Amino acid sequence: MAASIELADEDELKAQIADGSTAIYFFADWDPKCKEFMPIIDEMTGEFDGLVNVCKVNMGESEGEDAAVAMGVREPGAIFLYHEGDQVEGRTHDDDPRMLRNALTTLTRRVKSKTDGGDGSTGLTGDTNAERDAIRDMYAKTAEGQDMLGSSLAGCCGGGRDYGAVSQRVGYSAADVAAGGGANLGLGCGNPVELAALQPGEVVVDLGSGAGFDCFLAGATVGPEGRVIGVDMTPQMLTKARKNAKDGNKENVEFRLGEIEHLPIADNTADVVISNCVINLSVDKSQVLRDMLRVLKPGGRVAVSDVVSTAELPARLLTEKSLSC
Repeated sequence: MAASIELADEDELKAQIADGSTAIYFFADWDPKCKEFMPIIDEMTGEFDGLVNVCKVNMGESEGEDAAVAMGVREPGAIFLYHEGDQVEGRTHDDDPRMLRNALTTLTRRVKSKTDGGDGSTGLTGDTNAERDAIRDMYAKTAEGQDMLGSSLAGCCGGGRDYGAVSQRVGYSAADVAAGGGANLGLGCGNPVELAALQPGEVVVDLGSGAGFDCFLAGATVGPEGRVIGVDMTPQMLTKARKNAKDGNKENVEFRLGEIEHLPIADNTADVVISNCVINLSVDKSQVLRDMLRVLKPGGRVAVSDVVSTAELPARLLTEKSLSC
């Protein structure tokens, strides 16, 4: 079994994450939970060798602790994912190990698609990687306030639209739109929060959470005893959503980097899974449904707003990027 690399100090850590993709596990040799997790970290090292560098920092030593604190880590037992110097995700080992592996899988697929178009080792073909990257790039532009299309067709997500009016046409109330504020980018095709009939104290998972609109509405319904987890594969959307959550003091809502086919969420977590006009974009819809069922608690429920085709689409529409939004 391959062994992960142990970094000695802050300089080594910063040099390691500056380029490429790196997972850093911050541990302490005196922590029994960290010792229990170490074989899992080494197992991941073997799985993702050559695509993501898996490294360790020992907070049980003074230099390692200084390095961790410099990166904003206060307690041992955290794994952080970095891509070209930027942090894209962070987790503690209180979570299911599968969630960490899924987060690493998301990162490796992003790297793989940019290097050689993908192969069997990622379970994706070059074409599906290209399709996933095209969708991610369009949503990144939307998160940054750009025109996502650049297309001859207006599509459903072009610039210059009244997001509030669009949302009310597909089932949101004026109060919902007002509560959503800047998190509403007009990207939905229905109101899954209304369909879900959420109850106080429930745990909700949102597939393709975008800037957080549905998550924040769900969070207000489940209340402080409940929890909402949004999952999105676009880092720029996560940045926007997390800022919206911080600005709005949404303490019961969190956002995680991940693909909806491989959710970075432990088994039997959710009372309800919601999704809004996202599953249609997946390159493997059957896997989305399988992983959705994995994270649901026994007796959990699903509320989805989406689009389906009832007839064969013309070839020109199948290749039109503006319809991938």
